[in-house]
Amino acid sequence: MIYTNKIEKVLFIIISIIVSVSLLIIFISFIYNNFKRTSFEIITNETINNNVISIDNLDLKPGMSQTSNIKFVCKRSGHYQIDFDFIENSYGDLNKYVVLMVIKDDVVVLNDYLDNIYQNNDFLIDEYFTKDEVMNLKLKFEMNEDVGNEAEGTKTDFDIKITIR
Repeated sequence: MIYTNKIEKVLFIIISIIVSVSLLIIFISFIYNNFKRTSFEIITNETINNNVISIDNLDLKPGMSQTSNIKFVCKRSGHYQIDFDFIENSYGDLNKYVVLMVIKDDVVVLNDYLDNIYQNNDFLIDEYFTKDEVMNLKLKFEMNEDVGNEAEGTKTDFDIKITIR
């Protein structure tokens, strides 16, 4: 390319630098996000796809409970924030009667009705993990014994989106 004056040369150099820096930022962002996403192996007895766990088989009667297990295996040491976003898929009144307990390594870290959890919408674990460290989460769904006929025939389906930063 032949430049007729210095202004065109300077403009071309400035545009080239801006494009190069932008491409470098995009590349670094992609590598960083991919690094964080692959930092944990997630193992569960529920359906999982792209870090979204689907809870669609919740079938409880008064006095019953159901448990789902999630195991996180750290692949790279570092400080991580693991965010759990509860997304209701189909509205049903069962969420008013079911209590969800999230138990992390034998300690209850969340204990509330599904209805409240849907409204507050997330739960965060923020800590340092070492390579090969295992974190076990147990999701325990319980319906109190004193729930009457008002819960009969109700249901709820929801997803838990897991974001690792």
